[in-house]
Amino acid sequence: MNRRQMLALSTGFALGGIVPATAQETESPLWFINNEELNTTIVLPKTKNQKAIESNRLTTTFGRRDEALIRKAEAVYPRINYGRLTDDGKFTWYDLDAKDRTPTNVTPRAVNYWFDLATNNKGSFAKYNVEIDELFAVVVEKEERKNASGTIETLHHPNYKLVYEVSLSLSYGIYCGKLCGGGFDRRKKVFFNEKEEIIALYMPTTDVWMS
Repeated sequence: MNRRQMLALSTGFALGGIVPATAQETESPLWFINNEELNTTIVLPKTKNQKAIESNRLTTTFGRRDEALIRKAEAVYPRINYGRLTDDGKFTWYDLDAKDRTPTNVTPRAVNYWFDLATNNKGSFAKYNVEIDELFAVVVEKEERKNASGTIETLHHPNYKLVYEVSLSLSYGIYCGKLCGGGFDRRKKVFFNEKEEIIALYMPTTDVWMS
């Protein structure tokens, strides 16, 4: 963990929108853990062009708890499937209707695909980084009671809870000349409670650039 900060968290995020942060991963209608992603290892392709890849995921040793949170964050999918199911019924990390495989999700399979592409295409690069932070969520709990005069009064008690935030970022770019190139930047944030259960998922739109 590299920093602590305060976070007023009474709601969470999913697919760029706000959702109740009380929903748990085992019963959430918004997301699920994809076992295929959970069992996929991120690896460096066998190539001499290692300079085309940058990733703190491959160079940093995370503790047991942090590693477990990162693996779960990498494997989580929204229940709304962006690109439909493949013919064999698997959820995709990219849109099947798109011409290329620009990712709609940051997952181990997506990282491996773009790592391989970067090391085998001249002028291209891929970057995948992970950050994990401890946050303090402030949840205000309401209490109603009668005072000495018999009037009902409302009391608000701040309750501080530890929250973990895992941020994933996958980017790719290729340069083919002065005014020729393109790429994307895809991010995902996953929030966990103290029991290491997912309480919120934020997936902004993929940033795509061309020149």
